[in-house]
Amino acid sequence: MVKFIHFNEDVRKQLLDVFENIKDDYFPNSAGSVLTLLDIKDAIENNSLTLEHLSKLINSDKYVHIMNIFRTARINFDLSKYKDE
Repeated sequence: MVKFIHFNEDVRKQLLDVFENIKDDYFPNSAGSVLTLLDIKDAIENNSLTLEHLSKLINSDKYVHIMNIFRTARINFDLSKYKDE
C-alpha cells in the first residue's frame, strides 16, 4: 500500500517555490537528477508525493539538505529560509 505524504496548501505552495529555486544549484549538470526533481515537484503539486519519490534523491550530493527541507515542511515550519539558496 502506497502512503502519500500530504502537506497543507500553504506549505505545498512554499515547497513548490523552494524546489523551483534549488533545481539549478542542486542539480546543475545532471539530467537524471533534474528529471527526478521535476517528478517530485509534480508529485507535490498533485498531492501524490510518496517515500518512493524521496528515495530517488539518495544519490544527490544535497540529499541531507533536501530531506531537511521536507522535514521542516512536514512539521509546518516556515520554509522562507530555503527560498534564496
